[in-house]
Amino acid sequence: MPDDIASAFKHAAKDDSVHVVVLTGAGRGFCGGYDLKEFAETPGENPGIQEMPWDPMIDYNFMDRCTQNFMSIWRCNKPVIGSINGDAVAGGSDIALCCDIIIMNEKARIGYPPSRVWGCPTTAMWV
Repeated sequence: MPDDIASAFKHAAKDDSVHVVVLTGAGRGFCGGYDLKEFAETPGENPGIQEMPWDPMIDYNFMDRCTQNFMSIWRCNKPVIGSINGDAVAGGSDIALCCDIIIMNEKARIGYPPSRVWGCPTTAMWV
């Protein structure tokens, strides 16, 4: 999805008929982050599983690529409204915090559970 987000925002930036982007989630939540079911529960090789001993730089490099794609929202030359219809956690918080304006459902929450591992990629956005 990070690659798709970058592609969509590149398209929106070039399209003169787009004046504003409203970004929201489909379903109950805005975005639950990275596909933990795919990464954490699928046996075999995938970007979320690595041989031990664990190499934090592999995770860091993966997260850096995702963050750079999410930052396409931040760099978009059109106003971006984040319509946070439900929880925005992990990568979902990165996406939400890159929007120009955030409008949240009263019950929605923003959080970044993986911060205990290597911090939050968009730490400055929390301010």
